[in-house]
Amino acid sequence: MAVTLAADAPRHSALSPVVRRAIAGAVAVGLLSGAMMAPLAGYDPLTFGVNVGVAVSVAVAGVVLAGDPDQRTTGRLLVLVGALWALSWVNEWRSGPLPFLSEVIGPGWYVAGAAALLRYPQRTMSRRTATTYVVALGVWGCGGSTVCAVTGRPEWEGLPSDVFWIGWDLGEKAHGLVSAVWFSGLGLLLMVLLVMLAVKLRRAHGLGRVEALPAVVTTASVTLTGIVFAVVHLVPLPERTHELALVLIAVAVLTIPVSFVVTAVRTHMARAAVADLVLSLTEAPTASSVRGALRTALRDPSLELYFWLAAERRYVTEDNQPDPAPETHEGRWAIEIADAHGDPLAMLLTDPVLRRHRGLVSAAIGAGGLALSNGRLHQQVRCQLEEVRASRQRIVAATLRERRRIERDLHDGAQQSLLAVSATLSAARVHVDDQPAATAVIARAQEDLARALGDLRDLARGLHPAVLTDQGLGPALERVAEGLGIPTELDVPEARFDPEVESAIYFVGAEALTNIARHAHANRAWVSVTVADDAIRLRVEDDGRGGAQPGAGSGLRGLEDRLRALGGDLDVSDRAGGGTSVRAMLPCG
Repeated sequence: MAVTLAADAPRHSALSPVVRRAIAGAVAVGLLSGAMMAPLAGYDPLTFGVNVGVAVSVAVAGVVLAGDPDQRTTGRLLVLVGALWALSWVNEWRSGPLPFLSEVIGPGWYVAGAAALLRYPQRTMSRRTATTYVVALGVWGCGGSTVCAVTGRPEWEGLPSDVFWIGWDLGEKAHGLVSAVWFSGLGLLLMVLLVMLAVKLRRAHGLGRVEALPAVVTTASVTLTGIVFAVVHLVPLPERTHELALVLIAVAVLTIPVSFVVTAVRTHMARAAVADLVLSLTEAPTASSVRGALRTALRDPSLELYFWLAAERRYVTEDNQPDPAPETHEGRWAIEIADAHGDPLAMLLTDPVLRRHRGLVSAAIGAGGLALSNGRLHQQVRCQLEEVRASRQRIVAATLRERRRIERDLHDGAQQSLLAVSATLSAARVHVDDQPAATAVIARAQEDLARALGDLRDLARGLHPAVLTDQGLGPALERVAEGLGIPTELDVPEARFDPEVESAIYFVGAEALTNIARHAHANRAWVSVTVADDAIRLRVEDDGRGGAQPGAGSGLRGLEDRLRALGGDLDVSDRAGGGTSVRAMLPCG
């Protein structure tokens, strides 16, 4: 079993490099953030520990994600979030330019965070929309914090007045107004982010939603705490309340790397679903069951499965429909699967989000390898049966045309010639009325000719009665019933049907009525024809001795084959009240 996947090499085949990078990143960010927040450890060790933990965990999550080519940019942004988070606390040194730098650059962590989480695990909105929002958030966040810084004084932020600070004194009231406007705008932008996250989750599906849900939920919690933080700064509250809001934000941000762990666990559980795939395909699989099992294992309800027919050199669906044109594959991931000999076996059309889960896809295809092979065999047999059925239908149609041709030839050729001979004999008999011997010979010849004409008419009627072609099913069955010598009730609609359908139903009815006359010892017979659900149904019943079987020399066996060639069916059984019931069904839609 081989799977043709672009960049088929395993993407995370070695775990140790990832672990080494994560450990190295944790140590580096831990030392850097610890150094930036060192003064905080002296008087508030709990807050110090929480914030160092945030910086380390977010950066480590970024390092791990950066190892995935599809998530490299997202991972780098998360590393930047960890660094900017630590930088936002560097004002604890309360000396030199560090406090001013913290005020200006520190808010950039939520700009980088928003950019990362709008990308993860994939974009579900236009690049322009996401870029416009991130730029607006960056301009307002960092630009607004810069304006707040340069219009204020360090002592207004609880810092010593002698620290390095750039700006001019507009007065504390004006600074408060600028800060209120900035925090209000920040709250509105965070609300917009909540809406965008809701849209992102709504548009995600399958494994993409499995990946996105934890990150979206945790990001929503961070956004909500950010809104609370903005509101706290707009309302006069004790300084301790502001500090508590900062701690809440830190705890919320700490859940972001946890969300990636949850996603990793859920992805691992999705891989475990491959075992369920194997169990679900232990019985003889069909194309439909294989497709359903793969949809479940890969969490892709839109997955389509096509099998390769080598004789026709094309892919077909379970309904023997051809694979759609390549242009219809746009936006889908086409996975070609080869058998053990390298020959085409099947093709999957899947959600492109599965490109990031090549290991899972390969495992699912490998687990279902035997089922795919058996499914292809099942599909080939089904196609062959359909071709046999189609060829039988063509044979039946050709036989019907030939019978009608022979009937017309007998009627218009041999029968007319014999009638002409009969007319000649009648004329000759007039001229030999005075010769008894000659008259007797001509009379015997006319009797033999009449019998021959009768036999010829019976033969033509057996091939294909002219009344069936000219008047339809009802009159044709009525003509048969008239010759039985048994009272027969007929209930046949006047509608006309396809010639093949009319012919098949007629001959079943005629054979059943003939059997009643010959074998049933019946006193009465009933014939009914109904049409419903795009099918015509014939029922012939009698009150005779019963016991008829299609294979017991009754002539119904060949008619049963004829019906089945046209997609119909025949059933012969004894009636509960005595006699035989013959039921035939044939599609006529």
